Amino acid sequence: MQYKTPIQTFKDARQRLIMNNPFFGFPALNLELVQDDAIETACTDGRCIKFSSKFIMSLNSNEIVTLVAHEVAHCMLAHVFRRGNKNSEVWNMACDYAVNLLLVSNGFTVLKDWLFDWQYADKSAETIYNELMSMSENSRPKQGSMSDDVKDCQDDKQGQGQGQGQGQGQKTTEDIKSQWQTSITQAQHVAKMSGKLPANIKACVEIAECSKVDWRNVLREFATELVPTDYSWFPCNRRHLHRGMILPQIKKELKPAKLLCVIDSSGSCYSEARTLFITEVSAILDERPTELVLLTCDTHAEHVGTYTSAPLPNVHINGGGGTSFKHPFKWAEKHAPDIDGIVYFTDGYGDFPRSSQWPTLWIMSTDIVAPFGDTVQIGDAV
Repeated sequence: MQYKTPIQTFKDARQRLIMNNPFFGFPALNLELVQDDAIETACTDGRCIKFSSKFIMSLNSNEIVTLVAHEVAHCMLAHVFRRGNKNSEVWNMACDYAVNLLLVSNGFTVLKDWLFDWQYADKSAETIYNELMSMSENSRPKQGSMSDDVKDCQDDKQGQGQGQGQGQGQKTTEDIKSQWQTSITQAQHVAKMSGKLPANIKACVEIAECSKVDWRNVLREFATELVPTDYSWFPCNRRHLHRGMILPQIKKELKPAKLLCVIDSSGSCYSEARTLFITEVSAILDERPTELVLLTCDTHAEHVGTYTSAPLPNVHINGGGGTSFKHPFKWAEKHAPDIDGIVYFTDGYGDFPRSSQWPTLWIMSTDIVAPFGDTVQIGDAV
């Protein structure tokens, strides 16, 4: 009989977490697994999870899954970045209270000696820390097995730190922090698409929203959600791993999405961003079955063509005058009422309609926000 090694046991638990709770599971792939028998239990610094083989082999499979989620949650809540000059022992306790409450509210059962108290529900680690510090040392609760599992994420300029095997040793603290912010956004998307979006993740999402939104991801998510699809999560869609995007493999498209794409052809909408937008829209045709109805618009809407495969042809821009955003919506009502949604690239300088009967995503080359639909800026990402 072949026995599993501690590292394989840990990997199996991580895979179970990905399948059953992708919001906590997929970000776990950011962390290299490092067996270190010099420590008593397990810990994370945002780059890796170190664990004692003796500790891991003392737990059952469900407890190891919870342990993985526990360490991942510390990273998702940015605990490894936020200690500053705080007392490390008390900070660890405060972080454990916050994480364990999050896990329990999402169906996990924490280990028997882990810190857990409902009085700290909906409180940040900083608030819990201040309350613990206001107690006398003798009156504070005792830590338990996870007494030192939150390690500060520090720069590793020599590239000798953990995570070197995945190239993380060369990354700064800000790089790692940004990676986790992006992972939260992606994890939220993956969990939502699989119907397993957990509860009480507001704190995690707020941290993610501090990062710059990548309009490309927003565009793809918008196009993906227009039409119901059957997905396979394992294996995931490998075509987008190089982009840092974890997306499902499409097994069965119920019907092609019909997307109206409008390009602002006015003189004020600069060409570099327009070219980048056309490239990304063309990529969507290559990624999934889509019927793309393409318009340009300034003072009137002009139908360029309808496309089902990439690449799109070079779009000749004839415009240069003022802009009214109303014309494409009127054109759609008359010529393409069966569209599933509208993507509109513009600088936002023009006359908006009051509303849209279709889901609408505005890709703005400025910081203007449309009065309806969703708006994302392309300017900073060029």
